[in-house]
Amino acid sequence: RPGLQLVFVYAEDPAALLPTRAELALTFDESEIPGTRAIRLGEQALRLVVSEQYVERRGAPSDASQLAEHDLAVWRVPNRSTDTLPLRDGREQAIEPRLISDDPLHIHRAVAVGDYIGYLPILPQLHDPPLKSLLSEHVVGAIRPHLICPDTLSDVPRVDRFLAIAAEVSNSPAP
Repeated sequence: RPGLQLVFVYAEDPAALLPTRAELALTFDESEIPGTRAIRLGEQALRLVVSEQYVERRGAPSDASQLAEHDLAVWRVPNRSTDTLPLRDGREQAIEPRLISDDPLHIHRAVAVGDYIGYLPILPQLHDPPLKSLLSEHVVGAIRPHLICPDTLSDVPRVDRFLAIAAEVSNSPAP
């Protein structure tokens, strides 16, 4: 959009930056934060992925219980344990990841070079080189990014315009 200026700052707890260091925050934490309004920006599936090099060298598990025999790299999802994976039947599979990162690109790269099986979101920028989905009939998960704004700033015209644009793009109701 013409005239729109964004400055992105990474923070472990984006809501903690509100309202003094940031007017808006993008978070994967689905907890309700008092004094803020939130727009859900969609949902991205989480999946296990593997490279052909890894499969050629180590083989691929045919069942989630076999993951213990493999090197796992896991993207740290807010408010979710890194030592279990959710299964389609509602249970959880205990895991012991060898690599844990807050950055899905870091996990993607580690998987792409053939060192790990990875658990990360399906994001459009993470498609090259192609990775193979693994155990999709067993392992599930999703993240739901939210744009949050402190109530005290929601009436500021530029913030209000941005929230309206975000709601329109994400097909979510404006806060």
